[in-house]
Amino acid sequence: MQSALHLKTQVLPSGKIEIESPDLEIGDIVDVFIISPQKSSVKQNSIEDIIKDLPGQEIFKTAQEVDEYLKGERDISTNKETQQSSVLNSINKMRSHRNSFKTLNEINQQIKEEKE
Repeated sequence: MQSALHLKTQVLPSGKIEIESPDLEIGDIVDVFIISPQKSSVKQNSIEDIIKDLPGQEIFKTAQEVDEYLKGERDISTNKETQQSSVLNSINKMRSHRNSFKTLNEINQQIKEEKE
């Protein structure tokens, strides 16, 4: 009758495994099955590792760099608003001046009236 042993052992340097059992006799030929522990294929990252891996993490190295970037973005936004306001003011001035000009027909009519 075949007997079976269930043993646990640790892998030694160079991948060696030693098995000792008083139930084994010198010279016996035995079959050995090795079941290695299942290794997770998914690496368990800490929250810091996850955050570091997010896109854009290499852009700023200090809080001061972030502040400078945000200030620049605010300045750009303010400049755009100022430019838009300036353009609108110019358009409104042109409209008001346009209303003060006479049309060609009005000028011709005035000249005709002055001749009469």
